[in-house]
Amino acid sequence: HVLEHGRAEDKSKIVAEIRGNVLGLSQHKFASALYTMMKDQYANYVVQKMIDVAEPTQRKIVMHKVGEKISLCVN
Repeated sequence: HVLEHGRAEDKSKIVAEIRGNVLGLSQHKFASALYTMMKDQYANYVVQKMIDVAEPTQRKIVMHKVGEKISLCVN
C-alpha cells in the first residue's frame, strides 16, 4: 500500500531496505515461502515482479529456486 500510495520518501526507505536482499528476506524463517507465494493468487505477482526487476545474477538465483519448486510439484 505504501509503495503504491505513500510519500516518495517513504517509498525510497522501503526500496532501500529491500534492494539487493529480496532473496535473503524471502528465506527468512518468518517470511512467506517461495512455493506458497507462487501458489497464492496475489503473492505470485510479487514473484513475477521480482523476476522482472532483478539484476541478472539475482534473476538466475530466483529462477533456479522457482524451477526447483516447479519440479517438486510436477514429480
